[in-house]
Amino acid sequence: MSPEHYAVLDGALSEYRALVLGHCDAFADTNEVAYFERTIGIVDELRAALEES
Repeated sequence: MSPEHYAVLDGALSEYRALVLGHCDAFADTNEVAYFERTIGIVDELRAALEES
């Protein structure tokens, strides 16, 4: 993977994680919070896979 592609994917994952984390902080409903926390976990897994490649 080229450094440019890596930078784009890394930036997108960072922005998406921040967006979801902001939604998680904005909602008090435990079902919604659980959904957003699972989404953040998936983003973290994608980032780890990206860093390994």
